[in-house]
Amino acid sequence: MKRLLTAATSVLLVLFTVTTADAQMRYGAQVSFGDDIDLGIGGRVGVSLDQYLENLEGVVSFDLFFPGENQSFWTINANALYPIPIEAGSLMPYAGAGLGIAHYTINFDSAFIDDYNETKFNLNLVAGTRFGSQGKLTPFAELRLPLGGFDGIGFFLCGGVMF
Repeated sequence: MKRLLTAATSVLLVLFTVTTADAQMRYGAQVSFGDDIDLGIGGRVGVSLDQYLENLEGVVSFDLFFPGENQSFWTINANALYPIPIEAGSLMPYAGAGLGIAHYTINFDSAFIDDYNETKFNLNLVAGTRFGSQGKLTPFAELRLPLGGFDGIGFFLCGGVMF
């Protein structure tokens, strides 16, 4: 648990360290579906990383899933996203990569069987699109492929809105 908190704190510190006075920070809410873990809800923070590469964006997200009775699963992800420069009408596609932390718990409610708790790290490949902005609201849809991590979890589909 100590290692998890250290990693999460490090990701957040990096995110807020790279923000400058002229950097734009946006917040969002999302609903996610994970292969083998069902639905989840979460949030995200996006920040411009133009100081490193024009149009590059850093996104940190958190999702809490509801896989079943006596189970919990959550992920924290830090990804760098870059727009794909194609003419697609109101679609603004992007791709990227990053790191993820996932934690899975099963409570057995038994004096004879210990609960299962495991945290794993993974690499992410990300592809998604933003849809034409509605004022300050920008809807998005995203596919995240975790490389490594828990067996049986092959993808995450996310959709939501950035404010």
